[in-house]
Amino acid sequence: MQNYNIVSQYPEWLNSPLDQFVIRNLFSFKADLLGNLQISLTNIGLYLIIATCIIFALYILGSNYNITTPNSWSLSQESIYSTVYSIVINQINANKGQMFFPFITALFMFILINNLIGMVPYSFAPTSHFILTFSISFTVVIG
Repeated sequence: MQNYNIVSQYPEWLNSPLDQFVIRNLFSFKADLLGNLQISLTNIGLYLIIATCIIFALYILGSNYNITTPNSWSLSQESIYSTVYSIVINQINANKGQMFFPFITALFMFILINNLIGMVPYSFAPTSHFILTFSISFTVVIG
């Protein structure tokens, strides 16, 4: 006879498909001297740090150091640049859109890399959480 959990219809040895959305505390540091300050690193924070490192690595690989022949990384950066530039020009005014282009490019790259990280099996998708999407949209609306 198998032992089933009352909350779900899955056996105890089989994890729920919703386990990938659980935010887990990976590292915690509590400083009582600083007014009960607790600093913790969760899985969403870890994957955001990984995404930021990947974005910086892509930009470092894409910098061609003033060489006239482009490499494949700089060609990919130029294609992303032209794609976002055409979106900004078509959706916003050609003159007013230039002001928002660096912000939209950074936001595009951040969301793109986080979504691509979420496509890796057994990984964590930070953009699947409401708090991240809400904080990004709230920042854009307030800004």
